[in-house]
Amino acid sequence: MEIRKLQRTGGASLTVTLPSKWVKGLMLEDKSLVAIAVDSQNSLVIQPSSVKKSLLRSSLSLDGLSAVMLTRELIAHYISGVDEIIIYCKKILPEQRTQVRELCSELIGFELLDESSEKIVLKNVFDPSKFSMSQNIEKMFLITKSMLEDAYKALAQQDLMLAKDVVNRDSEVDKFQIAITRQLYTCIRKDIVMEEIGLTEIDLFFYQNIATQLERIADHTVKIAKTVATSEIAGTPIRTSSAIISYLAQLLLDSHEMVERLNMGNAHKIFEMSQEIENQIYSKKTRKHTTSFAWDVLEDSLDRIRGYIMNMAEITIDQAVLKTKY
Repeated sequence: MEIRKLQRTGGASLTVTLPSKWVKGLMLEDKSLVAIAVDSQNSLVIQPSSVKKSLLRSSLSLDGLSAVMLTRELIAHYISGVDEIIIYCKKILPEQRTQVRELCSELIGFELLDESSEKIVLKNVFDPSKFSMSQNIEKMFLITKSMLEDAYKALAQQDLMLAKDVVNRDSEVDKFQIAITRQLYTCIRKDIVMEEIGLTEIDLFFYQNIATQLERIADHTVKIAKTVATSEIAGTPIRTSSAIISYLAQLLLDSHEMVERLNMGNAHKIFEMSQEIENQIYSKKTRKHTTSFAWDVLEDSLDRIRGYIMNMAEITIDQAVLKTKY
């Protein structure tokens, strides 16, 4: 970091010179126009107004990648905030091509631009300044709550079709969580000026953290749905879990309002209910009726969901305090 001295040029105006390396690198000269903005930390962001931002590209080789590895690495490239991903191999197999297309459909803003026997090009066509964090967090809350309620219905009624639908909905939650994480890294890299999206870096970290908790809750509703048709879970355990899931669904609803308004009162109430729900999940009465593996999965998932809701309450209190300081 360089330290430069402000100089008075007449009247109340102060000036500072720009680093010559930066100026030359962007091919700026006398009388070139630059855009100046103030970020959330009161730092000046200076960008050439007449120079188009260069396309940020990355490449991904398919050599030696299994299907699972391909999924992980492609999502990592997307999250990094690149505008274009070039996927290449000496000969792309049909199953790899199909997998890339399916993954592309789950990455908000990315489309298949070009492909050949040796290359697939994915390009971002989405304007990140038009991506509303709050609206997409709201969608995640609604989807996750409906998944939790329907996972219980599927379990209580042994409805395999409904259970399968719950599992399928998980990809929608994943899609939003991945996109929100991409938005965070794009902003950290200063590819978007904060004023364009109306958020501070503190806001971005808050929303990304909330999205992560919701994605994990959705994962555990999937685990609950997958216990459907397990004959070991029946009778009293299901009736007991009904009250617990009802509690958790209401807490998710309260959490939505809590996050939207940074309501610390709601956050404290949610914390106060935590112990009561934990006691119900691990009650001796419930465990007396079953010692099955399927119930252990259900019990663990319910407690994990409770924990992630508590995390959101804690994150919200932290955010509410931070917003009063900065």
